[in-house]
Amino acid sequence: MLKVHDGKIPLFDYLKRLSTYNHDYYVGVKNTTLRTKMELNLVDEEPIDPASVKNADLEQALFEFGFTDYEDINHLYCLSWLKEKRGYTPIFATTDRKLYECKDIISEHTGVIVEDALYAVDAYKELMKNSK
Repeated sequence: MLKVHDGKIPLFDYLKRLSTYNHDYYVGVKNTTLRTKMELNLVDEEPIDPASVKNADLEQALFEFGFTDYEDINHLYCLSWLKEKRGYTPIFATTDRKLYECKDIISEHTGVIVEDALYAVDAYKELMKNSK
């Protein structure tokens, strides 16, 4: 319960409460989405060494755009390998706006789809519908 002082709610308390609510909501939605694994026929992880599948052209294009998050770049290398070697069409679900802004660069260099995490399941369903 927010404390009211002279008929006013302190802004910091309100923002803290709102942030907690948004986080709890996001986690709930994320967990609900993760429970759809069986329904969507998702493929389990396959260990891949990113150093062995490095894509210098992708890395250079992302650096030129200003994206330098090596952890995500390594994930992209591995997803690109899965697309090429296993025939998957990977969807990288993200909440990182900078990564999402690079989605066209990534698609052009790898064929990997980058989608906002809130819409990734819908993108997957659309991809499956179009591949039939």
